Parts: sequence; structure tokens; C-alpha cells
Amino acid sequence: ALRRYRTVDMTPSICLGGALAFIGAGFAGYLFQSGGGFDVPFKYVAMLALMALLQLAIPLIWYAKGAKSVPAVTLSLIAMLDAVLNPLWPWLVVDELPEQSAFIGGGIIIAAVLLSVLGPYLHRRSQA
Repeated sequence: ALRRYRTVDMTPSICLGGALAFIGAGFAGYLFQSGGGFDVPFKYVAMLALMALLQLAIPLIWYAKGAKSVPAVTLSLIAMLDAVLNPLWPWLVVDELPEQSAFIGGGIIIAAVLLSVLGPYLHRRSQA
């Protein structure tokens, strides 16, 4: 949809989707919490809101903006970077060391993304 409707700005739909997901998750949390209601300190709600902005909203908007000019294969590889980089944050912040296989798999996907992005430029340079 992002590539087919390049002329349409998808940012409002991403924001609407996030708001509906927030409302739906809040409603489900309220219903399925034993006794109803929430018992979450404001500090944790604020941290969750910041994480939602930094880890979900901003990257999704950038992804939608970039989808207009990036090939579909590269978009798919870039989407995989989310799963690859997820073990990086606990490692950097709380010193939780991922398994060696996470580094190997992550390295393969990062190399594929770099090759997909830089490959055409390197190919043109080698022909010149």
C-alpha cells in the first residue's frame, strides 16, 4: 500500500492506527485486569509513552516516507532490522549479553541491508 499509493501521505493513517491500538489495548487491559481498572504508576505510563514515540511512531513515519523511493526488497530488509536491533538495546542499557547466534544472524541481516542499499552504487562505480 505504501508503494502503490506513493502520492498519499500515510502519516495520518499511522497516527490513527496508533491511537486506535492504544484505545483497544487500554480497553482490553481494563476489562481483563482482575477487579477492573489499572494499577500502574504514572512514571511507568510516561516511560511507555516515550518508548512508543521513539520505538514505534517515529520509525514508522520515516518508514512510510522512505517507502516512496526505496525498492521493496530493501524495505523488507530494513523492516527486519527492528528484530535484529532489539537485543542491542538491553545489551547497551542493562548489560544483558545476547547469545552468539543473535550476533551472527544480526550480522547477516545488516550485511544484506547494506549490500542492498549500497550495491547499486558500488556496481556503478566499478563499471566507470
